[in-house]
Amino acid sequence: MPRKGAYHIANSSPEEGLSIRQHKDYSYPACLASMLAFLAICLIIIACTFPWKYMKEEHTNVREDGSEFDKFEGNRFPSPKTTDPDFHGRSDDDTHKRHKSKSTVPPQLETVQPTVTATDVDEKTTTLSHQSSVVPTTSTEKPVDDYVDVAEEGSAKISKNEEIADAVSEATTLGAETTTEEIKSSSSSVADKTEATISSVIVTEPTVEPKEQVQTSKHSSVSASTTSSTILSASAVSSASTEPTSKMQDDQTSNSDHDSRCPSQLCSTIASRQLSLMNVDANPCDDFYEYACGSLRISRNLAEPNPDAQVNEKLRMAIKKVDMQNSSVPLKHRFFKSFYQDCLDYENDFNYNKRLNKAKTILQSVGTFLESGHADSMTLTDLVAKMLQYNSAPLFDILLDVSEAGRDAPFSIKVVPPLPRNSFFYPNSHFNGGHCFADTAPPEDENVKTDTLYEKYAECKNNEGSYIDSVGKALREFGAFSDDQGKAAEWVTATKVGVEELLRSKILTSAQYTEANIRIDAVSKGYEMFTINELQNQYSMLNWTALLTKVVAANNSTLINDKIAIQVYSKSYITELFNQLDINSGETALYNAILAMFWHMLYTDFVVAKGNCDRPNFCTFAAQRFMDDAASSLYLSEFDSAAMTTIHAQVREMFDKETTLLATRIRHSPQIKDETEKDKLIEKLENMRIEISGNRKQTAEIYIVEKDLEEDYFSKAIRLLKRRRQRMYSDYRGRKPDKPSQIWSHFSLPTLTNANAVYGLNAVLVPQGLIANKYIQGAPEYINMGILGTIIAHEIIHHFDSTGIDYNADGKRSTAVTTQNENIFQDLTTQLEQQFSFQKSYNLGNGRFADFNIHSELSQNERFADIAAIDVAYEVIKKGLEHESEDESYMNLPYVNYNQSKSFFLAHAQMFCTKKEFLDFRVKLYEGEHLPPQIRVDMIMRNSRYFLKTFACPPRKTQSFQDILQIDD
Repeated sequence: MPRKGAYHIANSSPEEGLSIRQHKDYSYPACLASMLAFLAICLIIIACTFPWKYMKEEHTNVREDGSEFDKFEGNRFPSPKTTDPDFHGRSDDDTHKRHKSKSTVPPQLETVQPTVTATDVDEKTTTLSHQSSVVPTTSTEKPVDDYVDVAEEGSAKISKNEEIADAVSEATTLGAETTTEEIKSSSSSVADKTEATISSVIVTEPTVEPKEQVQTSKHSSVSASTTSSTILSASAVSSASTEPTSKMQDDQTSNSDHDSRCPSQLCSTIASRQLSLMNVDANPCDDFYEYACGSLRISRNLAEPNPDAQVNEKLRMAIKKVDMQNSSVPLKHRFFKSFYQDCLDYENDFNYNKRLNKAKTILQSVGTFLESGHADSMTLTDLVAKMLQYNSAPLFDILLDVSEAGRDAPFSIKVVPPLPRNSFFYPNSHFNGGHCFADTAPPEDENVKTDTLYEKYAECKNNEGSYIDSVGKALREFGAFSDDQGKAAEWVTATKVGVEELLRSKILTSAQYTEANIRIDAVSKGYEMFTINELQNQYSMLNWTALLTKVVAANNSTLINDKIAIQVYSKSYITELFNQLDINSGETALYNAILAMFWHMLYTDFVVAKGNCDRPNFCTFAAQRFMDDAASSLYLSEFDSAAMTTIHAQVREMFDKETTLLATRIRHSPQIKDETEKDKLIEKLENMRIEISGNRKQTAEIYIVEKDLEEDYFSKAIRLLKRRRQRMYSDYRGRKPDKPSQIWSHFSLPTLTNANAVYGLNAVLVPQGLIANKYIQGAPEYINMGILGTIIAHEIIHHFDSTGIDYNADGKRSTAVTTQNENIFQDLTTQLEQQFSFQKSYNLGNGRFADFNIHSELSQNERFADIAAIDVAYEVIKKGLEHESEDESYMNLPYVNYNQSKSFFLAHAQMFCTKKEFLDFRVKLYEGEHLPPQIRVDMIMRNSRYFLKTFACPPRKTQSFQDILQIDD
């Protein structure tokens, strides 16, 4: 807008020669003439300064349905940047330098904000404000690696994105990770009564010139009434000049194949949620996570989706329906409800001495401390067997897995590093380092070295002083040692020393083999095969034949012999642990230490008061872990059988499309030259199957009887601890891993919210909990493919990662590729490892950075699957996006002015949106195979050629799985 000038009219003085004496009075006509002249001058000035061209522009800004929209100006929110070249971040100083040297028009911004009022389905009146954010358009010009960052300074200036996000009501928490039923409920209620007010936005960004530029803006608004049969499609444009730029023109025509908008209210809800999460002041090419999720972090009104909480809510609904008096109701359902209710009531009736005596009775039946004498190998073996039967693994754990012979062979036994010493259902207890995360919080006034933070966290976690003191207290409270000769205190002290020696052995071992190293072995199937005799020779402290016979074979000695092969994971860790135990602990001290740790677990879990804070969620969580079979069937009972069948068929169709696409690409790949090996890879895809939980068939009751219902909470918990291990080990006796009953109890559960790839089954497992929270029935196909389709593709690709490539079509571990083809995949593996093999930096904002150097190998397979999956899913829908169709599956979303391709990538990225900051993942960064979402999203998108093309980003020269398949843009 031109600057407002200060205009004024100066009165002239009388001419010098005018005679004062007048024969006529000319004062009235002179005054009238002056006034008319003044009025004329004012009209001329107004006409000259009126913005006729902006007024003309308003008439050209119309929606597709012919209605107009107006503009207003908003503040900008600066997006976080990073100095790391992989993240394309820029410091403010770098940005300022580029402002002087470049005059590229930045991405233009546009905004629509529909506000919807409706009546909720449970007859409680609520207000749904579906508030969108601003959306950029793309350019057909040569893409650049940066853009102009214009930011308002001062604490009084509020970000436009924050204002928009704060206006979004609780209802917009449905969104990208909302269940199908919840979105449908929201949609039906909105359809009954919808009043939409659409305020259009124009944000003007200046073209950078050597001289200072002045922005112009115009403010206006328009309201429109919307019903379920009429969905207003709104669009807005922005420009620093009076004519649309090439960027605007390109984006406005990007939907030329599909000008019609999806008319359903469901699409409106999806669009509103998608827009409300975005921070459009971020450059999608620089930081797509901030662009897709930035408003969630700053908004007080947007809630982060919580799929696990939704599963818990459904479970509680199912629990309410269980009739405890009806004997025809499955016993496991009644037992599940009984345990859940007892858990809720356990803290209401607190009697310390009663709890203590109850626990002591159970503990003494497990084992008593050795005050004198010698614990030989068999005695120690019996104790370790009992601990494993009670779901406690102080030295190592014994589990089951698919045999190297494949899915048609019986289960195989595997020995893995020990579980954390905390309780089964308190995974983040104080005595497992739960407090260390908070105690090692990063400073806020300087750059952060996450390596140093993690070292402090590990040091805190390995500081066993408070834990050992707590063990001593538990032993004293239980009266673990008799005091006939006044030696109880001495024995307690000696046992504490034994616990300390045991823990020191584990600490010394952990110092050499970190959590990351152990996890790498787990995800890469890094085990060695042992016979019983080899185990006995290597770790003679225990009797391995007796141990496996007691634990796995239920005392059936015919099942355990030297012919069976046992998988030993992290062999170096296990070996070092036993070596340290030989040095630091005698067998008697080790026996007492193991028993003391178990007594301490029961003391802290069942005797010490916990309070009722969030007790329903805790009890739901505990009941699920104790009785996963009952939780699964109860959860599935809450879904309509016919609806599930329909949805599952659609999910299977996604899987079929993706595997067919990959098989075709492999068949025509010029890089995989050996036709025989091509056939093997294609056979693997053709034999791969998807397993979707949804089986309601009741299995036989196992390890519980009617009278168990009368037990108290503590007794039920102990019984369920043993029952869980009994059920698991029973799979070893005559069952095969590829049966549905084993798949949905051993490898996954219907209540889980994440998919899984099982190499030995050559299968992708998709739980109902994931479908219910990710698949939106009736949504455009590109939305569902961006969410659930990419998840399924991710698991398919895992069967071709650095681990999965060694498994054939039947799940047998073998060489699935020739040396030549193996080198092709090895090249990809090497590149993926190198991407994170050096120190990186992440911009935390406000001039702070987090430097980190992680185990690149740990996240390697996940990054491989992430990068390939996004392009596979996009390839499936690409043809539908390229051809005109009136099918709602490919119609664009309402309210938005970006195309379906951008909606696809946004849908995928917004699965990872969280209110957590980067440093909240500072431990998982080092111990988990998944990178923090901020990095993960950026890494996925910047390695996708389709994404780079869609958002007109600079191309990258990085080989990917898609290069092997020769997918063309």
